[in-house]
Amino acid sequence: MDYIIILLLISSLLLLPLLLFLPLSTQAQWQFIPIPPPSSENNNFSIMHKNKNGHIPPIIELLNKSLIIGKNVIKVQIDDNNTVAYGKLEYEDPITKVYKTLDLIRHQGALYEALLDAHVSTMNLKIIAGDVNNNTSVLTKKIFVFALNDPLSQLSNFFSTLLSRIGWIH
Repeated sequence: MDYIIILLLISSLLLLPLLLFLPLSTQAQWQFIPIPPPSSENNNFSIMHKNKNGHIPPIIELLNKSLIIGKNVIKVQIDDNNTVAYGKLEYEDPITKVYKTLDLIRHQGALYEALLDAHVSTMNLKIIAGDVNNNTSVLTKKIFVFALNDPLSQLSNFFSTLLSRIGWIH
């Protein structure tokens, strides 16, 4: 019993300086979180204004001449007198045989891009663009997909594709 009292007395003497100086050594600090800047126009479609005389549909041009097996950036030029409202890329997934749709993201001016994963020797791409006056254009192209020449890139693309198919990488 005496040992417990001595132990409590020693522990309280050791904790006493901490309890006295702890409130003096800590300070609460705070800061303002800055307001984020307005989003850039690069990833958004520009402000949509309807043109009363706009009966001409957008002109679509696929800039890629060929693809390689693996991930590719599809570059599309969409020219229109009116503001482009949307751009989409449709293709058939060669493994699941399901048609998939990708949004074309405005990169710069009239240049739009999408990321496409290619795995077969040819792909049928369907590009759809529309403007604010509900004029639409469709471009269908068959594009060749070539194998990579260096083995390290082939191996990297193989594992990237394998992991994305099982759900580890999206």
